[in-house]
Amino acid sequence: MSNELCGYVGNVADGYTRRAFIRERPHCYPAVKFEYRPVLPGDRTTIFNAIREASSGQQEEQIAARAIQKYVVKWDIKKRDGSDVKVSVDEALKLDSHLFQRLFHTSMGSEETDEDPEWNIGRPKPNKELDAVLPGPSDTGSPEGDAKNSDQG
Repeated sequence: MSNELCGYVGNVADGYTRRAFIRERPHCYPAVKFEYRPVLPGDRTTIFNAIREASSGQQEEQIAARAIQKYVVKWDIKKRDGSDVKVSVDEALKLDSHLFQRLFHTSMGSEETDEDPEWNIGRPKPNKELDAVLPGPSDTGSPEGDAKNSDQG
């Protein structure tokens, strides 16, 4: 996956969020888009150590759910009636177990986001001649690059 799609900058400034996408798992859950604050390495170590030292599976899940609540800024998960599901420990613990794990591991930085098909809409087509002269990543055509290059960014 290209770096611009996951919002790669190398340094995590306060207030910085990344967009992420989890593909639909048929018969289990729909596709989920969410934004999260990347976890700093020391905090991630603390969270994984706490999970490893937990005395029960239930305690492990509580720690992971609290991490989801702390680092996931928003998601597009809906209830059956179409209303938004609030990001919270209680709601995280009600998620499909595979979705719960994907949200946790993506927000912890231990699993990559899936590529959202909408991220490629409007992206410029590759220009091999230009890429040969100016190799390297580009900030154009990604959600982060588009925001950075807008009047508001």
